[in-house]
Amino acid sequence: MKRVPVESTADAYLEILAARGIDYLFGNGGTDFGPIIEAYAKRTALEQPVPAPMTVPHEITAHSEELYERLPIVAAENVLRGLRGEEPVHVRNPEVLPRWRQRLADLGVSGVVS
Repeated sequence: MKRVPVESTADAYLEILAARGIDYLFGNGGTDFGPIIEAYAKRTALEQPVPAPMTVPHEITAHSEELYERLPIVAAENVLRGLRGEEPVHVRNPEVLPRWRQRLADLGVSGVVS
Protein backbone atom coordinates (compact mmCIF):
# COMPACT_ATOMS: atom_id res chain seq x y z
CA MET A 1 0.00 0.00 0.00
CA LYS A 2 1.31 3.42 -0.99
CA ARG A 3 0.98 6.20 1.59
CA VAL A 4 0.58 9.75 0.39
CA PRO A 5 0.40 12.79 2.68
CA VAL A 6 -2.87 14.66 2.32
CA GLU A 7 -4.40 17.60 4.16
CA SER A 8 -8.07 16.69 3.93
CA THR A 9 -10.51 13.95 3.08
CA ALA A 10 -11.18 15.71 -0.23
CA ASP A 11 -7.43 15.60 -1.02
CA ALA A 12 -7.37 11.89 -0.20
CA TYR A 13 -10.45 11.26 -2.32
CA LEU A 14 -8.96 12.98 -5.39
CA GLU A 15 -5.61 11.26 -4.82
CA ILE A 16 -7.26 7.83 -4.74
CA LEU A 17 -9.33 8.53 -7.85
CA ALA A 18 -6.30 9.78 -9.80
CA ALA A 19 -4.14 6.86 -8.62
CA ARG A 20 -6.75 4.40 -9.84
CA GLY A 21 -6.92 6.02 -13.27
CA ILE A 22 -10.41 7.47 -12.90
CA ASP A 23 -10.81 10.00 -15.72
CA TYR A 24 -14.00 11.79 -14.61
CA LEU A 25 -15.69 12.71 -11.35
CA PHE A 26 -19.41 13.42 -11.68
CA GLY A 27 -20.86 15.61 -8.97
CA ASN A 28 -23.92 17.58 -8.02
CA GLY A 29 -22.85 20.79 -6.32
CA GLY A 30 -24.12 21.26 -2.80
CA THR A 31 -22.95 22.13 0.69
CA ASP A 32 -20.47 19.25 0.66
CA PHE A 33 -18.93 20.37 -2.62
CA GLY A 34 -16.69 23.17 -1.28
CA PRO A 35 -13.86 20.98 0.05
CA ILE A 36 -13.66 19.05 -3.22
CA ILE A 37 -13.43 22.29 -5.22
CA GLU A 38 -10.65 23.51 -2.90
CA ALA A 39 -8.79 20.21 -3.30
CA TYR A 40 -9.15 20.44 -7.10
CA ALA A 41 -7.76 23.98 -7.08
CA LYS A 42 -4.81 23.00 -4.90
CA ARG A 43 -3.94 19.86 -6.87
CA THR A 44 -4.28 21.71 -10.18
CA ALA A 45 -1.97 24.51 -8.96
CA LEU A 46 0.58 21.87 -7.92
CA GLU A 47 0.15 20.16 -11.32
CA GLN A 48 -0.99 16.96 -9.65
CA PRO A 49 -3.33 14.65 -11.57
CA VAL A 50 -7.07 14.92 -10.96
CA PRO A 51 -10.07 13.38 -12.69
CA ALA A 52 -11.91 15.85 -14.90
CA PRO A 53 -14.78 17.39 -12.91
CA MET A 54 -18.21 17.03 -14.50
CA THR A 55 -21.02 18.87 -12.74
CA VAL A 56 -24.45 17.43 -13.40
CA PRO A 57 -27.94 18.69 -12.61
CA HIS A 58 -29.87 17.35 -9.66
CA GLU A 59 -31.13 13.78 -9.92
CA ILE A 60 -34.67 15.01 -10.53
CA THR A 61 -33.79 15.31 -14.21
CA ALA A 62 -33.92 11.52 -14.37
CA HIS A 63 -37.66 11.52 -13.73
CA SER A 64 -40.00 10.69 -16.57
CA GLU A 65 -42.37 12.93 -18.50
CA GLU A 66 -45.27 10.91 -17.08
CA LEU A 67 -44.18 11.81 -13.56
CA TYR A 68 -44.19 15.51 -14.38
CA GLU A 69 -47.62 15.24 -15.98
CA ARG A 70 -49.03 13.55 -12.87
CA LEU A 71 -47.21 15.64 -10.25
CA PRO A 72 -49.68 18.59 -10.12
CA ILE A 73 -52.61 16.19 -9.82
CA VAL A 74 -50.99 14.24 -7.00
CA ALA A 75 -50.06 17.47 -5.19
CA ALA A 76 -53.62 18.79 -5.51
CA GLU A 77 -55.06 15.50 -4.23
CA ASN A 78 -52.83 15.63 -1.17
CA VAL A 79 -53.60 19.30 -0.48
CA LEU A 80 -57.36 18.72 -0.74
CA ARG A 81 -57.17 15.69 1.53
CA GLY A 82 -55.14 17.68 4.04
CA LEU A 83 -57.65 20.55 3.99
CA ARG A 84 -60.40 18.03 4.75
CA GLY A 85 -58.34 16.65 7.63
CA GLU A 86 -57.74 13.40 5.79
CA GLU A 87 -54.47 11.55 5.61
CA PRO A 88 -52.50 12.22 2.42
CA VAL A 89 -52.36 9.32 -0.02
CA HIS A 90 -48.82 10.00 -1.19
CA VAL A 91 -46.56 10.34 1.85
CA ARG A 92 -42.80 10.37 1.64
CA ASN A 93 -42.24 9.93 5.40
CA PRO A 94 -45.13 7.86 6.78
CA GLU A 95 -43.46 7.75 10.20
CA VAL A 96 -44.54 11.38 10.77
CA LEU A 97 -48.25 10.65 10.24
CA PRO A 98 -49.07 10.08 13.94
CA ARG A 99 -47.56 13.46 14.83
CA TRP A 100 -49.34 15.09 11.87
CA ARG A 101 -52.68 13.62 13.03
CA GLN A 102 -52.09 14.93 16.55
CA ARG A 103 -51.24 18.42 15.30
CA LEU A 104 -54.45 18.53 13.26
CA ALA A 105 -56.45 17.32 16.27
CA ASP A 106 -54.81 19.99 18.45
CA LEU A 107 -55.86 22.60 15.86
CA GLY A 108 -59.42 21.32 15.98
CA VAL A 109 -59.49 20.12 12.38
CA SER A 110 -62.42 17.75 11.99
CA GLY A 111 -62.34 14.51 10.06
CA VAL A 112 -58.84 13.53 11.10
CA VAL A 113 -58.21 9.91 10.21
CA SER A 114 -56.95 7.93 13.22
